[in-house]
Amino acid sequence: MTIDTFHNMLQWSTLISIVCMFIWFSLITFARNFLFRLYGSKLKISMEQFDVIHYAAITIFKILIVVFNIAPLLALYIIR
Repeated sequence: MTIDTFHNMLQWSTLISIVCMFIWFSLITFARNFLFRLYGSKLKISMEQFDVIHYAAITIFKILIVVFNIAPLLALYIIR
């Protein structure tokens, strides 16, 4: 795999990851009650626990995007 191929793969991976995170955040923000009715009743958790779980998971996902997508992409921009 050449550096250019790896660079393109990281760009697409970063874009797809950020779009997925935005969709997830939008669903939690705008369709929270629907998602809670769908999953919360099966899991027997409160609305507060549901919110904490999702916002913590989104935060972890953001960190993973930075560590595994954005940081290597910036390194490739520097060495090019």
